Amino acid sequence: MKKGVRGQTTIFIIIAIVILGGVAISLLAFKNPSSSSGDFSANPDVQAQFNNIRGSIQNCIQYVSEDAVDIVGMQGGYYVPPEKDSFDLVWISIPYYYDMGRFLMPSDAEISKQLGLYVNDNIPDCLGEINFSGFTLDYSNKPVTSAVLNKRDVVFKIDMPVTIAREGKTYRLNLKDNEVVVDSKLSEMMDIAKYITDSHRQDPDRICITCVEKMASERKMRVDIMNFNEDKATSLIVISSSSNETANNKPPFIFEFLNRYEKIS
Repeated sequence: MKKGVRGQTTIFIIIAIVILGGVAISLLAFKNPSSSSGDFSANPDVQAQFNNIRGSIQNCIQYVSEDAVDIVGMQGGYYVPPEKDSFDLVWISIPYYYDMGRFLMPSDAEISKQLGLYVNDNIPDCLGEINFSGFTLDYSNKPVTSAVLNKRDVVFKIDMPVTIAREGKTYRLNLKDNEVVVDSKLSEMMDIAKYITDSHRQDPDRICITCVEKMASERKMRVDIMNFNEDKATSLIVISSSSNETANNKPPFIFEFLNRYEKIS
């Protein structure tokens, strides 16, 4: 297989979720409760704590959604990778997209489902870190999350009610009424991955490197193709965003998968 290889070290980062009750953020979200049985504004100190709780919940769903995009990207579109068609590296698993004549790339619908599954599994733990004296949070209903992949972002809608209670007063938030938007080029990276994978339908042993480089350049990305397991003619394909495209000094976003060949030409 004809390949262009650049020496790049792939860094895997798991973002820790830290919820700070005192963080001041916009409270435009959650402005319309579905139900309320009391007014927290009578006591300014209580109202301040209540606002911090709402801010912490907003931070929580934002961070978990961002983590979903990062983890699913590093695992080639999966939160729960297929056991038989992925390579387990202990901390992550990388799926095969092409395996000696088999085409295994997940569909857009499957990747959206995987993003939602990550949020469903991790939202409760995140909310469990929110602790304010005198307040209780009820989020016992299982979340149901949908994710929509757009060209430059991923939009999450989390269907899960959260009730804040104190001294007999309750305030119910509907998370589903507040979309979470995560800036990401995941969809564009998938376009490149599809091109690389589908190219093997015409030639099972070759990739048009100049074509891939052009697609990556137009999207301000880079593609690295590296020997992963030379005995089995396996290549690791890493698609990453340009470092100058990321904000807040965050590392480049990474999307990766494996292709295995019968031979290398």
